[in-house]
Amino acid sequence: MNRRTLLKWASALLALGSALLVAVPGWSFLVAALRRRSGKDSVVQRVLRLEDLPPGKPVAVPIVGRKQDAWTVYDQQTIGRVWLVRRTGTDVPPEKARVDAYSAICPHLACLVGLDEQKRRFHCPCHEAAFDWSGRRIPASQLGHANPSPRDLDPLKCRVVRDSEEAAWWVEVTYQRFRAGTERRIPETV
Repeated sequence: MNRRTLLKWASALLALGSALLVAVPGWSFLVAALRRRSGKDSVVQRVLRLEDLPPGKPVAVPIVGRKQDAWTVYDQQTIGRVWLVRRTGTDVPPEKARVDAYSAICPHLACLVGLDEQKRRFHCPCHEAAFDWSGRRIPASQLGHANPSPRDLDPLKCRVVRDSEEAAWWVEVTYQRFRAGTERRIPETV
């Protein structure tokens, strides 16, 4: 091997090493945000005292948690909203109280579902989807137009728990997001 060939190989190896020295960390930096996921399918949170939830009247509550976009993490941000409906009266002992929870995200196109108290229903202002206070889609025969939502409001796990320190009863919700626009409930990462 002559000196010229040796210098070519040495230069090629040096160039390759330099390229890898820059490319590997650069590629890892760019791909990290795509790979990184919170890994949580749901968030369990105490959202409201049972005594603050009137029987039969839906109440909207925020779900607060950690929000992340690409490389930035924001603590104590609203990550979702939930509708709570107390099904039992105040005469029922707290440990036997029944509360239902529904995601406030419309299953049609993920708009925020509001409340139409006069008509006693949940209402999505984006495309006029409507649901009764049990979370079921209202049929076109009652609405006067087609209900665009492909499914009922998404029910969430909910239970009443006692705080041992305060001796107060709380409504605890397991918040979960579901893919919009599908007939089946497909969980998404929170």
